[in-house]
Amino acid sequence: MRPPITDNAALNSWLTEATRNIFLLEQKQNSSKLGEDQRWQTLTTSRSKGTLYKNDTGKPIMICVTASGNAGARFRIVVNDVKVVTPQIHANTYYNSAEIIIPNDANYKMEDDSGTTTLQLWAELR
Repeated sequence: MRPPITDNAALNSWLTEATRNIFLLEQKQNSSKLGEDQRWQTLTTSRSKGTLYKNDTGKPIMICVTASGNAGARFRIVVNDVKVVTPQIHANTYYNSAEIIIPNDANYKMEDDSGTTTLQLWAELR
């Protein structure tokens, strides 16, 4: 139990601490969580290989990219100039996909590693 507040300095200290706690609680409640107030969108017609995109949503997003091509062909997803994933096209299906989380304010793109892949689907949870 908190001792009684007997002077203005103690009162100001207590109010400052209470205000800080309320602020932190509000920040936590307003935090950007993946999937919260977001929905999947098919963006295949507005996305293309080699084009740089920026996540400016204020939240992390998730992307799912599916490509087709000859067996062994590869594509990659690059985030802020880092090759994050490089899936290889399977011989039995001639398709493969990559799913990745893109942080807020990050740049991202799909690149063709072999020159022989075709973008089939690009969806984003945003």
